Amino acid sequence: MKKLPLKLKPNILNALLPELLKNLFYSLIFSAILFGVLYGLIKFKIISFTISRSLIVAAIILIIGVFLPTITKIFVLSNTYYYFFKDHLVTEFKFFKVKRTSVPYSQIVNIIVNITIWDRFCKAGDIIIHTAEDKQSGDLVLKYIKDPSKIEHSLYQMIGKRNQHNL
Repeated sequence: MKKLPLKLKPNILNALLPELLKNLFYSLIFSAILFGVLYGLIKFKIISFTISRSLIVAAIILIIGVFLPTITKIFVLSNTYYYFFKDHLVTEFKFFKVKRTSVPYSQIVNIIVNITIWDRFCKAGDIIIHTAEDKQSGDLVLKYIKDPSKIEHSLYQMIGKRNQHNL
């Protein structure tokens, strides 16, 4: 009987609040600058907007700037999967097309676990896998993984088993 791979998905709730706050911060700055420009154009009678209309435009930009990137990130994360097979690791994004990256455990040279303050509350984090491959493929990043220390430990066990098997 063939053993199925371990399948993980990013923790979307862990990504939600930091993404919303970051987008809110940048959108507030952009909306304030936009409102200031519109206000200046109104004062110099270059455009015939009212101040209330320019506030509405800035608010719409703020809302779009907060929610559109967040919805996009949630969509990407909900269609991302991580598979741990006996001898390799696969990341996969499926939508109209499939983007798959595979790394044999024998190519993994370093694993970094990145856990922010927010991640500690959510018991999640990112795992960055450095490979012996050239720089074309880059690092493999497993985003928003529940219990990343446990997954890191499992990865090292799989690497160790793979190395013992090759001896």
